[in-house]
Amino acid sequence: MENRAAHQARARGRQLAGFKREYSLIVSPGERLTPDQSGIKVVDIDAIRERVCSSVAEFGEIPVENVSGNTPLIGPERALKSRQLVEVLLDLEEFAEEQLQVEFNWTTDSAMSPSQSIYRDVDSLARHLFRLQP
Repeated sequence: MENRAAHQARARGRQLAGFKREYSLIVSPGERLTPDQSGIKVVDIDAIRERVCSSVAEFGEIPVENVSGNTPLIGPERALKSRQLVEVLLDLEEFAEEQLQVEFNWTTDSAMSPSQSIYRDVDSLARHLFRLQP
C-alpha cells in the first residue's frame, strides 16, 4: 500500500502532465526534485512568491501582510516607487543567482509595459523567476 504523500504526488503529476516545467515531486518545503529524480533542486513557486513578497515589503516599507500575489509593481496603482522597485530587483537578482542558480536579467525591453511586463504584479514576477529554473 502506497503512502498518502506518494499518492498525492502521483495525482498532482497527472494533473500537471501537460505542464512539464511545473511537474515535480515535493521533497521538503520550498524545494522539489524533477520527476526523473536527477537531483536538480528546483525552488517551489510558493517559496519564490514568498521571497518576492518579503522583498517588496522590506524595500517598499510595507507590512508584509499587505503584500500579496496581486500587489502591482508598476502602473498607476503600484506599491513601490521606482527606486524601491530597482532595490527589489537587485535583491531578487542576488536571490536568483544564489538560491535558484540562474541569471535574472531584469533590464528587458518590455519590462515596464503594464500589459506585458513580468513586473505587473508579485505573481507575474514570481512566475518569471520560477520559469528561469532548469
